[in-house]
Amino acid sequence: MDKNTPLRRILIILLFIILLPALFFSAYELSTLGEYEELIAEVYEQQLETILFSVNQYAWDFVNTWISKIQNSLIFGNKNITKKSIQQLLETNAAIAYVSISDTLLMTPEIYHRGNIVGFITPELADLKNRQPIIEKLLKLSQQGYRKIETITDGNSRDSTLTIFYLQPIGDKQKILVAIVIQPEVFITDVLGPKLEDIAGTQFLVGVFDKKNKQFLYSNANLNFAEFKQTKKLWLFPDYLLGISLSGQSIEDLAHSRFYNSLILIGVLNLLIIIGGWILIRNIRREMQLARLKSDFVSNVSHELRTPLALIRLYAETLEMDRVKSDEKRQEYYRIINQESKRLTRLINNILNFSRIDSGQKEYKFSAVDINQVTKSVLEMYSYHIEQEGFVLNTELDKQIPLVLADPESVSEALINLIDNAVKYSQDEKEIAVRTGLSDGSVFLEVQDKGIGIDQKYQEVIFDKFYRISSALVHDTKGSGLGLSLIKHIMKSHGGNIRVQSEVGKGSTFRLLFHISKTEG
Repeated sequence: MDKNTPLRRILIILLFIILLPALFFSAYELSTLGEYEELIAEVYEQQLETILFSVNQYAWDFVNTWISKIQNSLIFGNKNITKKSIQQLLETNAAIAYVSISDTLLMTPEIYHRGNIVGFITPELADLKNRQPIIEKLLKLSQQGYRKIETITDGNSRDSTLTIFYLQPIGDKQKILVAIVIQPEVFITDVLGPKLEDIAGTQFLVGVFDKKNKQFLYSNANLNFAEFKQTKKLWLFPDYLLGISLSGQSIEDLAHSRFYNSLILIGVLNLLIIIGGWILIRNIRREMQLARLKSDFVSNVSHELRTPLALIRLYAETLEMDRVKSDEKRQEYYRIINQESKRLTRLINNILNFSRIDSGQKEYKFSAVDINQVTKSVLEMYSYHIEQEGFVLNTELDKQIPLVLADPESVSEALINLIDNAVKYSQDEKEIAVRTGLSDGSVFLEVQDKGIGIDQKYQEVIFDKFYRISSALVHDTKGSGLGLSLIKHIMKSHGGNIRVQSEVGKGSTFRLLFHISKTEG
């Protein structure tokens, strides 16, 4: 079965479980995002509409308090009390130009200015005489129990004033028409200004302007008429508009900004999902490769253990049965048993050391070490084995190298693994060179062979645990895949490094670099 089949299945499962739902959700969110923003814009518009309504209501209620005071003075007081009440109202409200009290035919009106009563028809009242249908409507509503306020502009010479009038019946006979002339500029500045300032805060831009000449009577900032996204007539002053918009951004700009921010957020989330999926797939692939390598490791180690055990058992049984008559042959069998037992010991030591390293239990005993001495000890121990395999061993040991801070046992183990690899992966040219020396301020120990070599693309991964090159050149050479991984860990623990120079068909050179011991002066 294809070894990529399980990975392909996992990819398909992840695609259906994570990626496709995320993409469908993103597509749905994008399709509905515009609707959400339209809804948000509509809600904002409704909020602004509510604010405009509340301002108009506030102005209306404010004038109603004036009317209530006049009404109460007419119902519950005499002429002097009425006069005093109206004069007090005029003195405390600069927006009121004057108040007129008359019958419904506007005969002999009493017109109250600040400080005196003027008994003549003003232009506003003269214009009012021509609006009898309005007066009749107010009278009818008043008789039904409704207090109605009507607003009209000065039909002759509109001097930025509006007339507000109110019909009040007293008893069953006397019908009184009350007219209040208000100066809109003063009313907007003195009465509505503080209210608008309070409503606007720092979130809104508000202003009141003349809709004909676009001149501002009030604004909480330097505004342009075009900046207002919503305007509303003032109920009391139809010739003036109240405008409002969001500070900084318009509703449309805010909606667009939210749309693009949401779009970016969805894109980032999808990117994170894709990156997360890629990392997950990468880790799964790595774990599967590791599992495969472990399986190959078990198979290779089993074979490597079986071979020396079989040889030891074979020669031991031969000797035990006394089938070898020659002393020379008997000594050869002893040497083979000894060599294979050492080979078996090395393999078991590699496995045990790897287990300690993998679990973080490997300990090193550092001391000032002479690399030459360690090298000589290893070569004395394995020179016979190397010669028996038909190899020529060349040594070039620099006698001037200083001591290094190292664990001699670990250095020996690293060197043995390098020599063992040189023996295993050499074919026709059986020659091994072991050298020591100085390079870039470090002491080096290197092993060179003229074996099969390593392709450039594999020279980084050969130090990974369990890794063995999948090549026809090494297919028949058994190994555990631990040797180079152990060497890399040993050199890392020593604060040193391992380097490789290799060319396919021409051999390899592995160099171990050690820091010079501080005890060397």
